Amino acid sequence: MQVTSHMRNVSLRTSNPSFRPIHARLFPKSYQLHQAMRVLCAILSLQLEAFQSIAVTLFIFGDSLVDAGNNDYLSTLSKADFPPYGIDFPASGGRPTGRFTNGRTIADIVGQELGAKTFPTPFLDPDSRRDTFDGINYASGASGILDETGSTFIQRISLRRQVEYFKQTRDYMVEVLGANRTEKALQDALFSITAGSNDIINNILSSVPFFQPAQLPPSLLVDIMVSNLTSYLQRLYELGGRKFVVVGVGPLGCIPFVRSLTLEPRGRCSESVNQLVKHYNSKLISMLDRLNQELGPETTFVYANSYQVFWDIIQNHEQYGIENSENACCGGDFPPLICYRVGKLSSAFCEDRSKFVFWDAYHPTEAVNKIIAGKLLDGDTSICYPINIRFMSDLVEIDIPWRYQSKGSIKMSKHHNIKRIKESLTTMHGINVGIKRSVKNEKSFMLWHRRLGHIFIDRIKRLVNDGVLETLDFIDFSTCVDCINGKQTNKYKNGAKRTSDVLEIIHVDISDPYDISFNGQKYFITFIDDNT
Repeated sequence: MQVTSHMRNVSLRTSNPSFRPIHARLFPKSYQLHQAMRVLCAILSLQLEAFQSIAVTLFIFGDSLVDAGNNDYLSTLSKADFPPYGIDFPASGGRPTGRFTNGRTIADIVGQELGAKTFPTPFLDPDSRRDTFDGINYASGASGILDETGSTFIQRISLRRQVEYFKQTRDYMVEVLGANRTEKALQDALFSITAGSNDIINNILSSVPFFQPAQLPPSLLVDIMVSNLTSYLQRLYELGGRKFVVVGVGPLGCIPFVRSLTLEPRGRCSESVNQLVKHYNSKLISMLDRLNQELGPETTFVYANSYQVFWDIIQNHEQYGIENSENACCGGDFPPLICYRVGKLSSAFCEDRSKFVFWDAYHPTEAVNKIIAGKLLDGDTSICYPINIRFMSDLVEIDIPWRYQSKGSIKMSKHHNIKRIKESLTTMHGINVGIKRSVKNEKSFMLWHRRLGHIFIDRIKRLVNDGVLETLDFIDFSTCVDCINGKQTNKYKNGAKRTSDVLEIIHVDISDPYDISFNGQKYFITFIDDNT
């Protein structure tokens, strides 16, 4: 017997054993089929495990909070390519990686928790194309939502330019995969945007001589930031993004740099700066709510409330095993607030980074990044709205059976059971956790023709007459191209012959994973005996 798989190039030959059990001798064909199925199931099990092990792809946009080394390739004053940055980053052996912290960023940790095997490569890395399908990091230290943000640091990649760079990545994916497969890949990818902190800090610095142009009124600054960010998110949507995590700005009034700038006493944060941050975050939430409503059922924008998480860590740091929530581990508490280590020369430096909230005057330690990442992954709606990151990364869109169609279609996680979804359908509509209205014409004949496996029109009319289906609109009845294609027969090639015995050759086709079916299936398989 020979087993072939056209799509996965699986081929196996078996010979009859010298001894066969009695049922094999009484029912030889049945026994052969049983043995073939055992072999095929073993093959399929290995293949399906491989398909399911595919990790999430992340495209990361933002500033130094998530920069993974892009600024190493720029002529900029905003760099983290020197010790002791990266001292706790295992993959580099403690050497600098271009990350503005002692270890991993929040984006790094989230990616690992979602199954990523590698960290997204910085876009400016000369070898980044090689790693495109594992995700790309476009973030740049000192950058902001506004193009002019960070100009005092000379070069940086503004958020606008980061989106333009993603367009280049998408074009390369289309070149390699084709348009359809690229579209599917981007629908499943996670887009993370962490920006806005530098825009607010730069506006504060504009009151300091020689730093920035004139300060913008807070309300105008917030409106411009939200307007620009909206256009960038819409552009990413046009380029194929469907799963977005937009991280709000944290309590900047509490970071060592701002506290030293505004001369805040010990134990106090700058209330005016934090109020400005809250105003921006409030406008950001409203904007994301609007985008969730406008951009269709296949798209989800999640607001990540980093302000609340970070504020809780600062106020209750001892509950997290942290001892110091005010001072920077590296760089001291007074200007110039520079973190460095050159040979035996070093700025102020703490020995146990895990006991500090702040790594330097601007950025959190890896210990805090772990806490924040964990809450964003699995937190409730007060942390991530309308759903958390882990839930969104598993989202798939399914159709409800016809008797539920008045409720529309829903998005559900592949880890949640169908019964629970049915029971909570009405409630979920009330709290807006991802259910979107169906735009299908549920009375369309052609829709039900396809749903019911392309059955004849007479059979569908019989189902309507028997009350199984509701009254349908037969106006859109037309020739079904899929039916025509399905009834075509292949022409034999010259010299091609069928096998002479049943089960001598079995042809196996395994589908690629599709959107999850209503009963939780992602694949289908066909077995065709060459002889019969």
